[in-house]
Amino acid sequence: MAPPPRKPKIICHCLHVDEEDILDAFTKRRIKSIKDIIRFTSAGDGCTACHPALWKYVEQHAQACAAAVPICSVK
Repeated sequence: MAPPPRKPKIICHCLHVDEEDILDAFTKRRIKSIKDIIRFTSAGDGCTACHPALWKYVEQHAQACAAAVPICSVK
């Protein structure tokens, strides 16, 4: 019997935003700050207790996303 599917890690408990939502936003948007995370996912827009965790995501993923080559460019 297969194990039950793993539940996503909840990062923002107030607004029920999980890690998958946040990582998905980093892959689809140019996120550079907690304000960007709030804008695109709503995470961190409640009590702000998750801001330290959100900052870690910014530190880990913002540079990688900024360095990514755009899919198309206008010349």
